[in-house]
Amino acid sequence: MEKTLPKQILQYAIIEELGHGPAGQILKAWDTGLERIVCLKLIRPELMECRGFKARCLSTRRGLSEIAHPNIGNIFGMHQTDGQYIIVEEYIDGMFLDEQIARGPMEINAFLNTATQIAAGLDQAHSKLIIHGNLKPTNIIIQPDGHVKIVDFGLSTLPWEREHSEVPHSIKDARYRSPEEISSGEVSPLSDLFSLGAIFFELLSGEPAFKGPNPREIQKQIQSRQTDPDLMPTRAQKRLPGDCILMVNKLLAHWPNERFKNTTQLMITLEEMKSFEEGTTSRTFLPVWLDAPRMYLMISVLVALLVVLWLVLTTN
Repeated sequence: MEKTLPKQILQYAIIEELGHGPAGQILKAWDTGLERIVCLKLIRPELMECRGFKARCLSTRRGLSEIAHPNIGNIFGMHQTDGQYIIVEEYIDGMFLDEQIARGPMEINAFLNTATQIAAGLDQAHSKLIIHGNLKPTNIIIQPDGHVKIVDFGLSTLPWEREHSEVPHSIKDARYRSPEEISSGEVSPLSDLFSLGAIFFELLSGEPAFKGPNPREIQKQIQSRQTDPDLMPTRAQKRLPGDCILMVNKLLAHWPNERFKNTTQLMITLEEMKSFEEGTTSRTFLPVWLDAPRMYLMISVLVALLVVLWLVLTTN
């Protein structure tokens, strides 16, 4: 039997249910006080009983309330009523990134436009010492005009899962978790970059970077760095420039210190790639393999005439 939606919660008149996420129920509502549509997230009570989740959730909400960035969903407030924690957020009209992925691989220009916006929002959060910790396609929204927003910072259920199970409950969650998250449960800005690499992989290839019948098998792949022999499926290789594949490969490096140093460095790379793409009509397309020697990678970048990109990627 379906649970009947309440007509009103505090000052919010409920319009409809938008869905259920790992952290709880999501509702569309009308703020009768400020007269605007908002998104309510009703956090599962058992999650708030987990100290790790509660501490991360509350500290992240406080930090986000001080940020105004075009690529981050706004946080309007947080309430507690009758033991229920409610997060009030900006209502964003658009489609989640997983819907875009389901349509097939993105073209380079569209990908770079989307990727740059995601990286910009993440960079702003990281500059304020805010880690997402749960970056995945269902936490990124593309609006009808192409504008991108990241939501659900700090709502990773990993702290609760580690108290109740050795593996995540969802394959979709498992695909985007970094090796260090799996092994220790610790997250950092570099963990967000790994998650971003898995998302970029899907946007470019149309396929998950890590596949498996269940979360445990996916975790094994991530920890042992088992992907296809080629970073991208053959069909994607034929249409992608080597530097683009190289960027994703660097994001998906097993060891954090082998990834980009920070999101700012990634932003510089994406901007260079975007500028090159907008200013040329031809480009060299070379596949780059996971185990390719460093010289092969250098040749790929030099042929693509992206010396600046190479310097960014190899700066230690």
